[in-house]
Amino acid sequence: MVVRGVDRVQDYVTFRTAHGREPSAARTVPGAERTLALWIGAARRGQVSRDALALLDRTVPGWRDAGVLGLNPAFRDLVRRAATALDTGVRDIEAERWLANQRRQARAGVLGAARAAELDKALSPAWRADRDPNQPVRAWAVRVAAFREQHGLLPRRRTPKPLAPDEHRLGHWLANTALAARQGTLLAERRAIIDTVLGPGWDTARRGRRG
Repeated sequence: MVVRGVDRVQDYVTFRTAHGREPSAARTVPGAERTLALWIGAARRGQVSRDALALLDRTVPGWRDAGVLGLNPAFRDLVRRAATALDTGVRDIEAERWLANQRRQARAGVLGAARAAELDKALSPAWRADRDPNQPVRAWAVRVAAFREQHGLLPRRRTPKPLAPDEHRLGHWLANTALAARQGTLLAERRAIIDTVLGPGWDTARRGRRG
């Protein structure tokens, strides 16, 4: 669907000049601001008229990347959430759908350069390609298993004397993933992978005492 409205371009310019930021789509902001934010979002997806896109390019250089350049904290928050979902395997449906949309825009050649660079920096260029979404979980579980084999216990996220440089990070992942498992938010296939690598009971096992 193409959203028309060349007149919105002037509204967008006026808003940025007056407020020094991008309009927000939060439900708590005035309706006019939210409508404008949704419109500019549609423009960045190529869903407005060609006339409007051409006018935006002429009057607001870099508007396609404005969400990255310090004007849209929601973008950075979604990048952070997408990275967390990839690292931990804990599902974040909104972030996953958002990242899939960024991937589609990149393939179509309509993703802004600064936005793509920010994603490359935060997630590595591998985010552009479809990949096994469970691979990060498998990699984390293997690292935890290697720690347990070497030290005889599971890693802890808080200990004054870590047994390895990455123990706190491994322990943090394990604790968060175990919590997600107990709360029922860990995907079944990811639970099965961790069960295979670490064995049943990893989400309830005590981390062991330290001397």
